[in-house]
Parts: sequence; C-alpha cells; structure tokens
Amino acid sequence: MRYLLHDHVVSVAIVDVEPQALSAVYCYFDPELRQRALGIFNVLWLIEECRRRCVPYLYLGYFVRDAPR
Repeated sequence: MRYLLHDHVVSVAIVDVEPQALSAVYCYFDPELRQRALGIFNVLWLIEECRRRCVPYLYLGYFVRDAPR
C-alpha cells in the first residue's frame, strides 16, 4: 500500500493478501511526519480494507517462537 499526502509518498505498507486474511507485514513512513501516527493510520486503513473485501481476519505481524522479543 502507498499513502500519499499532496501527491507525495509519506508511507508504504507491505501487506500479504490471502482469501481469508490480510497480513500487515511491514510499514515504514517519513520520520519527519511522526506526529501524524502513520503506523496507526495504516492499521485502521487495513481494518477498513478487510471490511471492504469481506475478509474476516487481519494479522498484525508474525509470531516467531524463538524470537527474544
């Protein structure tokens, strides 16, 4: 996904699209626009996209069992 503000790219999100789910893989944005909370905007937009597509699930990231975080 590409998010624009006045014809300038301000954020890009990588999203996997499956028949029953969207998966938010990664989102990055212009650090000068941090106050706009573009990561939160991305999640809210993906929720609406799930509704629009009648997709029942949105996954936010991946679970990695052995990851320390």
